[in-house]
Amino acid sequence: MGKRDRMQIIAEILAACKKPQTQTYIRRKTNISYDVLQRCIMYLLIRRWLLEVTSDSGQKKLAITKKGLVFLSTWIELQRLADPDSKRIRHLSLADFQAVKVSEP
Repeated sequence: MGKRDRMQIIAEILAACKKPQTQTYIRRKTNISYDVLQRCIMYLLIRRWLLEVTSDSGQKKLAITKKGLVFLSTWIELQRLADPDSKRIRHLSLADFQAVKVSEP
């Protein structure tokens, strides 16, 4: 498997945010640099696919929105249609996102 494209990284970030997560968690989970993460987060926040929330402890976290969930579900489905045997999406399942509580502004 070669380098990931931007949409692959976006999908992995959204998948990591099924529950509100810190940037550190997302960065470790997706294995991307700080700079790439910052650019992607800005992209996702502008499109309202991610929302910044504050936890009970006061920590800022990122959570997927309904729009983000629609994108992620569509992206997973398209990847499956294009390449059913792809290793890129084996770890992502639409069923994992059926019961996700999404955050809205």
